[in-house]
Amino acid sequence: MALGCLLSACLLAHVDAAAGSQVRPQSAHRVAPAEAGLATDPTFQETAGEVRNALRAAGFTLAEGAGPPAQVVVIVAYGVDAPRVRLRARTEDVAAFTPGGSPSTTGAAGRAPSVDYGAVGTRTVTLRAATSVRHVSFAAYDAQAVAAGQAPPPLWTVTVTSEGADDIGAALPAMIVAAAPWFGKSTGRRVDVATPLEGRAVEAVRRGVGPPK
Repeated sequence: MALGCLLSACLLAHVDAAAGSQVRPQSAHRVAPAEAGLATDPTFQETAGEVRNALRAAGFTLAEGAGPPAQVVVIVAYGVDAPRVRLRARTEDVAAFTPGGSPSTTGAAGRAPSVDYGAVGTRTVTLRAATSVRHVSFAAYDAQAVAAGQAPPPLWTVTVTSEGADDIGAALPAMIVAAAPWFGKSTGRRVDVATPLEGRAVEAVRRGVGPPK
């Protein structure tokens, strides 16, 4: 677990990554949405900026300004699945007043048995919690092939999932932090990652301040 998770709220995520032999980190990369209509969406534009910061910090070259045209396009898709209700049973003590102990003086009424208060048994309580699976994926393709309308195999892919509230906007920066070490690499299997929701790593992808470590 990341050290920051001992001090603040954390995102627990699952990461799956796969890469072929044609990963080209020195080629110019650009970020694009999975749906063309989202290119001007403010939420996607903010997310695209965070992805660019993460790519740059991971050693990838970006297509910027008057530089060379993009040779690799990184398609980003994200969303939230329908909420699902989880049930969890919890056993708790039941407390009550019961006669017991030694007699106690009650004034004019004389003596009466004392009353104790404590556990008299247990009961099972069912707790309900609604959570959603949030997901974000990154898939890198040869930009020229995509522009020609072809469907080339991806150069590399990374998918991150996490479970929690259905507000993916609050979780996306931390999910990008979880993905960044695996850009252009293979996990070999699903790996579990714990990432602080706030802190230096998240600021790195939000503002480009330092590497997202």
